[in-house]
Amino acid sequence: MSYPGPGAIHRQCILCGRSFRVWTYELRKPNRAKFCGRECYFESRRVFSTALSDGRLDAILADELEAIRRKRVTRKMDDWMARKLAS
Repeated sequence: MSYPGPGAIHRQCILCGRSFRVWTYELRKPNRAKFCGRECYFESRRVFSTALSDGRLDAILADELEAIRRKRVTRKMDDWMARKLAS
């Protein structure tokens, strides 16, 4: 069976560090070629979910959460102004 593009390369799993083979065309697709298998993928989701619920990711995600809050406030203010001007 022939795969599109050049041959395979080896990458390391971001969870366990094990080397695995990936085809170069898969690197162009989002969320591909990061984990060596399903077990590492599901384990990473479990670890991330646990860390998020424990509050360990608050410092890392603080800037993104603040940007989301600012967008919500701005959107609410825009809606309020639009209603105020319409009446």
